[in-house]
Amino acid sequence: MQDAWRDNPSGGGPQFALPPISIVAKRLILIQVGIFFFSWILSFGGGDATLFRWFGISPQMWTGFPPPIWQIFTYGFLHSTSSLMHLLSNMLMLYFLGTMLEGIVGGRRFLMTFLSCVLAGGILTVLVGVLLGEVSPTIGASAGALGVAVAAATLRPKMQIIFFIFPMTLRTLALILVALDLFAGINLVFKAQATGVAHFAHLGGAAWGFLLINRGWIWKDPLAEVERRVEERQVASAQRDRERVDELLKKIHQSGIQSLSASEKSFLKRASKRSG
Repeated sequence: MQDAWRDNPSGGGPQFALPPISIVAKRLILIQVGIFFFSWILSFGGGDATLFRWFGISPQMWTGFPPPIWQIFTYGFLHSTSSLMHLLSNMLMLYFLGTMLEGIVGGRRFLMTFLSCVLAGGILTVLVGVLLGEVSPTIGASAGALGVAVAAATLRPKMQIIFFIFPMTLRTLALILVALDLFAGINLVFKAQATGVAHFAHLGGAAWGFLLINRGWIWKDPLAEVERRVEERQVASAQRDRERVDELLKKIHQSGIQSLSASEKSFLKRASKRSG
């Protein structure tokens, strides 16, 4: 795959061109926007609160049994219906840095990066939420979006961008975003100063995005391994079928077709249909 996002070791100039959106990033954004408008419609009857309670991360629900495991994934596809900025900020991150990361690592690895960062942020949010006795549900794709941003910055730390009106490197942007969440998270734990933002989800996603690149895990594709094993089993099964067909044909040649059992005849019939 051609890498259209080259890091400039000397720093270079800021990138002003808008990149064409990549396939998986586009689909993720469309899904997120679609779910947002569904939630917004529900909000006119107050239904969004129920939706967020069941599919956002609600720490109080994790103190019972069974725990709502689905929440550590589904929270990453919900956004506040009271303001477009929550959705817009995450979608812009996915558009610019998601498209960049997908161009480097490919669509499937990009998708797995986003989803695993959502998962990492969700797990950390549950742990901290239960510990602190949080009541309000946590929602938003920020853990996945920030994890993608940190992964992109770790791969291309010196790439120059424009953040609002300020030119900076991707590494600088990632450090600023992580530092803001870390500062707010410390205030929440030690000063009980809540901001209404899921800072620990952000930090969990950011940490996992960094580890994926730093440890080289992003280049591993567990789905490809599953596909390889499935293909190996299919090849082995086909080989066994051919060997059995040869044995049955030999039996017919020696003793006639009447020597076959009903199951053997049925197997030959199925094998004939597959080969034909």
